[in-house]
Amino acid sequence: MTKILITDDNESTAQDLLKLENADADPNNGRASLESLVETRIREFVEKLGRTIDSETGLHDLFMRQVERPLIKVVLEAVGGNQLRAAHILGINRNTLRKKIINLAITPAKPGRKEKPK
Repeated sequence: MTKILITDDNESTAQDLLKLENADADPNNGRASLESLVETRIREFVEKLGRTIDSETGLHDLFMRQVERPLIKVVLEAVGGNQLRAAHILGINRNTLRKKIINLAITPAKPGRKEKPK
């Protein structure tokens, strides 16, 4: 069943869409919320580490990079490489976005063009 989100101004926010996704999540039909998908993958990763998990440090940073990089790439693609718009959408300062682009080794899409997958 497809659910449609209707708001007063006919526009959906990210929060609205996440609520809808979570409400539509149903493990019986293969639909899972974003949070549960992420949790499942983290569990699998930690289980594979097994006993060596005690020697690990920096898992938080490792996982944050794994989520942050694709988030920034996808938002940049959605706005045609416009870093000012992407920063606004992400809720971060433009200079912070630029630092993250460098630190996460993201090749910004040229304005008006979508980045080709690697």
